[in-house]
Amino acid sequence: MIKIIFLVLIPALLIAQIKPLDIQNYADCNDRLQLEVRRTIGPTNNPVGYGNYLEFEGNQLGDTLFMQKESHSVWYEFRPKAKGDLLIEIEPIDSLDDYDFSIYEYTDSNFCKDVYSKKLKPVRTNFSRNIIALKGKTGLSMQASNARVAAGVQAAYSKSLTVQKEKSYILFLNNVYDHGSGHYLHFDYAIRLNLQGNVQEIGSQQSIQASISLTDIESGNILAQTTSDSLTGDYQLDFVCTKSRMNSPLQLEVFKDGYVFKDTLLTAFKIATEMRGIRLKSRIKKLQKGARFVVSNILFHGNSPQPLQRSLPSLKSLFKTMKRNKNLKITIEGHTNGCNNGIDYSQRLSDARAQTVYNFLVEHQIDLQRLQFKGFGCQHMLHSVGGPMQHLNRRVEIEIIEL
Repeated sequence: MIKIIFLVLIPALLIAQIKPLDIQNYADCNDRLQLEVRRTIGPTNNPVGYGNYLEFEGNQLGDTLFMQKESHSVWYEFRPKAKGDLLIEIEPIDSLDDYDFSIYEYTDSNFCKDVYSKKLKPVRTNFSRNIIALKGKTGLSMQASNARVAAGVQAAYSKSLTVQKEKSYILFLNNVYDHGSGHYLHFDYAIRLNLQGNVQEIGSQQSIQASISLTDIESGNILAQTTSDSLTGDYQLDFVCTKSRMNSPLQLEVFKDGYVFKDTLLTAFKIATEMRGIRLKSRIKKLQKGARFVVSNILFHGNSPQPLQRSLPSLKSLFKTMKRNKNLKITIEGHTNGCNNGIDYSQRLSDARAQTVYNFLVEHQIDLQRLQFKGFGCQHMLHSVGGPMQHLNRRVEIEIIEL
């Protein structure tokens, strides 16, 4: 008999207080647990034993279709709520647990019989050994290249699965070890997106051949990179984002030796909606002695010299500019959002913000003889205090003093 349990999302702070989802009675295919798909399901308790039927045994160690032997298992059935490339992450509560899995497309009332007889083959498997560095996680990933993975020291993830809305899929999950803990299931979808743009030089409007990269700021992963056309300045980036990260910050970097880099903060949601069919225009200017430019995405927490997390890619871009232009010397100028705590405080804070950037470059082996820093307090604000753009006052600017 198939039982149905409906699960809801619970705030992370309450996870420790949740009674684990009981999966003890779902170790056989015929008694599989039906799930209503949510972003996160769990925690579960530990699967114990293989139930009344040993579905898998006596298979070869190198078999990619059928695991060598079932140990402690649970069967799930679920129906995706959308068509697309499904991603699943199986997260053990105890990172030492070793979870293997198989995924089948449900067929008909003979499904379990066909699984037992091996007439029906899984569409995805992964029997690889637990990788401690990944905390035992496994599942379906955008980056994986193999649909099925054998036992041993192999890839922890299998490639994503293209699914149909409301079609049933069966997930068989097996913990190799005794006395283990439970797990979480994380469901997501891969969204394929396209960003088009154009690069020109400020002033001359000349098309520029530049390096283009799109980076997920939180993970640091480069989602896509290319080079703009030397004749037209046009480029196109094709990339994949998960549905759950559509509003996460992305950095688009336009970089060319001898020019000031251009970085733009975007989100996948903005690219998919507001920017659909629109070519993003990036204008860059040559590095020239005496020139000044705002590093618009090196921003800081209020009343703090600590940069925001999203500032890291821009700090790296500034470092790359210094590294590739060996004769470049700069002054780093710090600024604050108003002087509400007094002029002296604002001056010290702006000094500290400029020094934060200075320290970052020195720590990355940029010769300190090429760097100066100073603060300007609240003397040169770009936006009104209290306005929607006030965070842009907490910034640094760069003056080129030698090239």
